[in-house]
Amino acid sequence: MKRDYAFDNMKVLLIIFVVFGHALEEFGIKGNLGLIRAAIYLFHMPLFIFISGYFSKSDAKPEKLFKTTLIPFIIFNTAWLLIHGSKINEINFFKPIYVFWYLISLFFWRVTVKYFDRIKGIVILAFIIGIYCGCVNEAERFFSISRTVSFFPYFILGYKFKKETIEKIRNIPKVFAVASLMASFAITVYLNVSNIMPVKMYELIQSYKATDLTNMQGMILRGTIYITAIVLVFAIINLMPDKEYRWTKYGQRTLCIYVLSSFVIVQIYRLIENSNLNKESFAIQIVGALFITAVTMVVTGNKYVNKGYSVIMDTLSSKLVNKI
Repeated sequence: MKRDYAFDNMKVLLIIFVVFGHALEEFGIKGNLGLIRAAIYLFHMPLFIFISGYFSKSDAKPEKLFKTTLIPFIIFNTAWLLIHGSKINEINFFKPIYVFWYLISLFFWRVTVKYFDRIKGIVILAFIIGIYCGCVNEAERFFSISRTVSFFPYFILGYKFKKETIEKIRNIPKVFAVASLMASFAITVYLNVSNIMPVKMYELIQSYKATDLTNMQGMILRGTIYITAIVLVFAIINLMPDKEYRWTKYGQRTLCIYVLSSFVIVQIYRLIENSNLNKESFAIQIVGALFITAVTMVVTGNKYVNKGYSVIMDTLSSKLVNKI
């Protein structure tokens, strides 16, 4: 089968924004930084998760599932905690840290999606439950429940999509996709500049109460996030070229980049932090985040690191899981 390079190109775009967003976050999340962060967080994980759902139609073999989710979660979530001063007896595997929430959530999605797929109207139901989830104060970081539930609508939506549906979206005139793109970002900018939408809302992790919103306000705003994010997902699918470029290959290495990037980002930021640069300057913050992104992509995205990562994960999964 001909490889669909459009998805690889999308994944390259998304992983760059993931790294850039995390790099920018080191400098802060207020003011203009918060606005840029909101624009990035609106679509990068929703589309990533949509793509994950789209390619999860076949049952994942246990060794592959463990290789791509639980094993890297246990290793790198633990490494992150130890590096940042936690003691062995303080490590809590039921509370994912930083970017590693995605691995545990992905495990649950892939294990359960074929059962949820049998429920009539599951896509609409998933969005309703995702909106309601913000009303539950206890559903935050424990086992990444809040994100697992709240991001699941994008996963099940991608799972439901067939290749023919993707082709129909791609055949829509580009002018509509561009207009949709601009409208979605315009709404995001307005909500952020007007201080209507808290910047942390886009993470879909905090309860509405923790974000200083009433449940009604939170549900309306999360519903707005869902709608604008879905519009952006379809717009990017429409606009992304199905052509192989020199950088398209990085789209096949996004898991390695995602997992390892957090360690590189923090180390490079510390170098900038210890320099004489004015970290309060917006220009320095943007240039610094771009520099961190470029270095991180080069370090974690090269074929040797990716190969080494795959070999280690393959070895561990083969020893821990009986093949079927």
